Amino acid sequence: MTKHQPVMLEEVINCLKVEKGEWYLDTTFGGGGHSLAILKAGGNLIALDWDKENIEIGRKHLVTACPSGVSYHLYHLNYCQLDEALDKSQVKSLRGILFDLGFSTDQLYKRRGFSFHYPSEVLDLRYNSQTGQPAWQLLRNLGREEIQRSLEVYSQQPRAAEIALKLCHLAREKKITVGDVIKVVEEVGFKNQPKKIHPATKVIQALRILVNQELDNLRCGLVKAADSLKEGGRLVVISFHSGEDRIVKEFIRRRQDLVSITKKAKRPIKEEIAENPRSRSARLRVAEKKGEGND
Repeated sequence: MTKHQPVMLEEVINCLKVEKGEWYLDTTFGGGGHSLAILKAGGNLIALDWDKENIEIGRKHLVTACPSGVSYHLYHLNYCQLDEALDKSQVKSLRGILFDLGFSTDQLYKRRGFSFHYPSEVLDLRYNSQTGQPAWQLLRNLGREEIQRSLEVYSQQPRAAEIALKLCHLAREKKITVGDVIKVVEEVGFKNQPKKIHPATKVIQALRILVNQELDNLRCGLVKAADSLKEGGRLVVISFHSGEDRIVKEFIRRRQDLVSITKKAKRPIKEEIAENPRSRSARLRVAEKKGEGND
């Protein structure tokens, strides 16, 4: 059973303008909340997830939860591979595409280093545990400068140089754990850090983005998504990181075949934030594919 609560669910379905019989793509299946809502609204669905476990669990769940009269396909793919999913499904174009970025709550319990509740966990941070290097290994192989740059770019870490130096040295001695990262950040100090969250949260976030190449994959996925939309089709993106939101905003602005529907990013309402605190940093942007002859 999923512990993940889909963020801004009603807003997403409204923004996608789900129509019966049309095809929609959920590029980040996660716990399946958005996907199931699309199916219940009458849309046909293609859903992707880079975490194989999410797809296997989702496939079992949709067998009983999916309403009649609609079709769906689930694929263990990254959103940068969405064109492969369309080819496999024999779907040429889509009426709507959703990106719900970041990680799902369920992944906190998969013992890959996503959660502070398990400080003894070796720092892995991969969405797809079958490919790439885990975080502890990447830290061992990278130089201090590259680790520092990642902390500065992905988490705006004011003490990136000190943290990077300590992580670099420690990674050569052992497989770094979640607790090791927390200890390093606490040793460096909390000066000028937000009080709402532990400052190590941002460090682990930056390492997660680095390990999974999240921003590069997002840039790739957005291009393929825009190319796959029908005239009048909607692109809906929920981001949780300022770097992601900036990429989405600039992408929509630069694409001549897209028009921004949300001049300013939508935010979750207070009631949703109270019920699901993880939604507090969510930013939703929507764009629509222009038709021929539109300016």
